[in-house]
Order: sequence, then structure tokens, then C-alpha cells
Amino acid sequence: MLGRKGKLRRRQRPTVAIAVSAQPPIAATIYEMEQLRCDTCGKLFTAPTPLEAGLEKYDASVGVMVGLMRYGTGMPFYRLSACS
Repeated sequence: MLGRKGKLRRRQRPTVAIAVSAQPPIAATIYEMEQLRCDTCGKLFTAPTPLEAGLEKYDASVGVMVGLMRYGTGMPFYRLSACS
């Protein structure tokens, strides 16, 4: 419940949602949602996640692309992990 005397202050770090999909080789879009905190009660209010972000962080094609990159072309796992 929002207090009547408190002010909402912008937080320094926004909330982040990441949508990852397999494109040559993998692409990700980062959505930052603004967060406000009430001075008196400390409750956080976060902007809703955009519909474009979807419900899942990883698209189904990402696992396939990682498998193809590793076992099809021989890309080492440490190189794949450096992308994330």
C-alpha cells in the first residue's frame, strides 16, 4: 500500500529483463524497467515488463544454436560463455 506522506524516488539501478534468441550466432535484447522506492515505507514499484520481452529468457532456438556451434563447428564452451 502506498503511503500518503512518502515520496517515490528513482533507484540508481533499474530492473533488467533479457530476451535471448538464436540469430547468427545469438542475439539478445535487454529491457530496463524503471524502479521507484517510497521514502516512508520502502516499498518498491517496478514498471511492467514490455510484451516484446516475452515470458521466457531464452528462446527455444538458443539451445539448438549452442549445440551446433559447439559440436558442429567446434567452438569451445569458454568462448560461448564469454558471450553471455
